Amino acid sequence: MLRSPAFAIPFLCLPAALYLLFAVLLFGAALRSDPKGAMFVFAGFDIFGVMGPGIFGFGVVVAMEREQGLLALKRALPMPPAAYLAAKLCMAMLFGVIVTATMIAAALTLGHLPLNAGQCFTLVGVNVLGGFRFARSDFSSAREHPARLRLRSEILFTSR
Repeated sequence: MLRSPAFAIPFLCLPAALYLLFAVLLFGAALRSDPKGAMFVFAGFDIFGVMGPGIFGFGVVVAMEREQGLLALKRALPMPPAAYLAAKLCMAMLFGVIVTATMIAAALTLGHLPLNAGQCFTLVGVNVLGGFRFARSDFSSAREHPARLRLRSEILFTSR
């Protein structure tokens, strides 16, 4: 992910930019008077930022490589079998931490969100685990039947 700036720059900058646009510029006055609403908007954009690298940096790429037979080719290389998948997963989770850090910096400086250090560390931990969840959820076939894909997405996005 770091070797492709066309992937890295939008996934790292877009969530903070959208948060600043909507939560600070457009609705800043309304959110300053409603701290719970401000936290809700912040959490929503933060989850949006963590979902992208998890789904598109791990799940879709690994599914496409599996369909093309590249994972079978990688098994012939002299490396542990799970090293490739573990490295991809760690990179997706690292991107989630970087996105969360930029979101926290934007929220504390420009958004004036009242977060203490404990809340920030809890948010980073939850987002790392959430990034793992989104990476794991899209580990399916790249040519999966469209009806099954639609059913999976409905179950994923309408679950509790």
